Amino acid sequence: MRQSAPTALQAVFNAYPIPNGPELGDGLADYIGTGTLPNSIDSPSFRLDHTVGTKSRVFFRFANTTSNSGLFGEFNDQFGFRSVVIQNMRSYTVGASSVSTSSLSNELRFNYTHNLGADSSIPESYGGGVAADLATISGIPANAPTYGVGLFLEFGDYNAEMLQAKFSSPLTQWNLIDTFSLIHGRHQWKFGIDYRRIEPNVMGEGNPAVFQNYYTESDAIANAPDLTELLVNHPVYPVFINNSLFAQDQWKATPRLSLSLGLRWELNPAPGSRNHTAPYVLENAQNPSQATVAPYGTPLYNTYWYDFAPRLGAAYLLRTSPGWETVVRGGGGLFYDTGQTTAGRLYGFGQPGYGTELNTSLPWPLTTAEEALPVSNPPVPPYGTFYVFPTHLQAPYSLQWNASIQQSLGSLQALTVSYVGSHVARLAGLNYASVGGLNPNFSQIVYVTSGFTTDYNSLQVQFQRKLSHGLQMLASYTYAHCIDYSSNDFGTFLIPQRGNCDYDLRHSFSTAFSYDIPNAFKNGFARTVLSHWGLDDRFTARTSYPVELYGNFYINPANGQELYGTLDTVPGQPLYLYGSQYPGGREINPAAFSEPAAGTAGDAPRNSLRGFGAWQMDLAVRRELPLYERLKLQFRAEAFNIFNHPNFGTVNQYYCSLDPSSPAYSEACTFGQANATLNVSLGALSPLYQLGGPRSMQFALKLIF
Repeated sequence: MRQSAPTALQAVFNAYPIPNGPELGDGLADYIGTGTLPNSIDSPSFRLDHTVGTKSRVFFRFANTTSNSGLFGEFNDQFGFRSVVIQNMRSYTVGASSVSTSSLSNELRFNYTHNLGADSSIPESYGGGVAADLATISGIPANAPTYGVGLFLEFGDYNAEMLQAKFSSPLTQWNLIDTFSLIHGRHQWKFGIDYRRIEPNVMGEGNPAVFQNYYTESDAIANAPDLTELLVNHPVYPVFINNSLFAQDQWKATPRLSLSLGLRWELNPAPGSRNHTAPYVLENAQNPSQATVAPYGTPLYNTYWYDFAPRLGAAYLLRTSPGWETVVRGGGGLFYDTGQTTAGRLYGFGQPGYGTELNTSLPWPLTTAEEALPVSNPPVPPYGTFYVFPTHLQAPYSLQWNASIQQSLGSLQALTVSYVGSHVARLAGLNYASVGGLNPNFSQIVYVTSGFTTDYNSLQVQFQRKLSHGLQMLASYTYAHCIDYSSNDFGTFLIPQRGNCDYDLRHSFSTAFSYDIPNAFKNGFARTVLSHWGLDDRFTARTSYPVELYGNFYINPANGQELYGTLDTVPGQPLYLYGSQYPGGREINPAAFSEPAAGTAGDAPRNSLRGFGAWQMDLAVRRELPLYERLKLQFRAEAFNIFNHPNFGTVNQYYCSLDPSSPAYSEACTFGQANATLNVSLGALSPLYQLGGPRSMQFALKLIF
């Protein structure tokens, strides 16, 4: 296909590596290769403290953390581009504390934080391919702050992608906390305010996106895309404000009994905006045939003024024998979420007035005029996706409670057994509805609901040993169970299923110790070489997370609701297959499931299957070399996953089958198999710094003075 490509696509096809694997048909073949992905992180900080007189202190702290990581393409699966991801967080904090009298004091903290995430694709030649700058070919200026250009060859079971993108997502935050303290008798009172303002820039300035989709080899050779997706987004500047007032009383009721009482008032209005970029709101949205766009400036929902959160804690010294003390603790409280997370989603998903999308079919490359879609504000019909909130949306809340007993085992060791539980209510959910058949002015309405719940219960055991004879140790074990209806707010099932949470982790164990090897050598040479050494060790182990299976996607014709069901179970089939041919030695058995009939959700219980457990040991060897009086040089050699134990992560949840007679047959089916190691699956940070990666080592020198 490379030789048959039209002139317009020749440079793009030549950017793919020269295949070195088996042919896949339709002009595609495998390429297998490796490459280096440099990663770095730097985190300098500075703090200045100053005492003013005898009763006041002020400080200033500056911190700057920058990380730089690389991916092969935008999704780490594409040679021809190197994606450079830069994260920068810069924080400035000012604080002041003053003591008026022995019983009156005040603490003030102000913080300004600026976060910037930037991602840019750099064309590179790899595996015999010749680098191609898709943005330049598309006529996008080199200094464009954001853009996206992609060509996707989606030929049946196989695809080849070429995607080049550039974007940034700055965010600023202001936080002010002022706490006034009063000591009176056995009471220690605290009163304060907590103000937070968050301003993200969700969309960058002028970001054209052009995605060409070819579904057959002949379409690609003819440069006749089956789908051309054009998107232009307007910059959006949302504002999130959180206000809190709080009061707390630490009361030493008796020599053995201590009580902690608190009350917090939360006020979190609907998100606003800067630069006149507030989202538009629908009226009569519950009846899609009568829905209309409300006047600009209508709030997403009304502010709720009655989020009061009481808390109570108690500690009782049950036994006072030295070295064998027993302490009983318990507490509970009400905690509110801001309720703004789901509201913030609409800013990033192209609410009408923020962007324009056009699906067409145009040959590559597009002209500048074809890419220049106008953004209508106010929007004009037919509209895109609208998010609709309840008029009186109330924030999610969590009831949390705990009880524990701590038993001293001598003067240096203690064992604590705890019960921790919570009930979370009014969690958000999203119901997607295709309403074009009910109202031609609208294509999709996303209804925000707030009726889901989550319950969590756990038994926790902790053993702690304080530093003595060079040894300190901490070990903990947790047995827990979490049940909910949905662990995210992206959507719901046809019939919401109460089952294991996506993050239901039944058993977890961790232990850590630090040991200073005794300096017991009398020989001068041995004492010089073998003294001042130490060991630090950490071991973690856990059972597996649930796996949620995905079945049919369909639309309810009665109300347009978009639904994602699960699968039907097949009686008599084992749920798992075992063997060395499967990653991790196990896969979910495709024969144990089948696709449900059209319009049904499937009978497989939600999150009833499990993925892979994980364990890892990290070990460090250190030595401190005394240089001069209080000056020391510390050397550390650290090994992560020292046994190089493989830990597997995400499992392919989308149903397919290798059985040619199955309606879901796919030659490349990997349903039920692990498709990544744990460190790659966790996301967020570079895999280099994540749990579950291959053995890695690092060396460090630290000057202590």
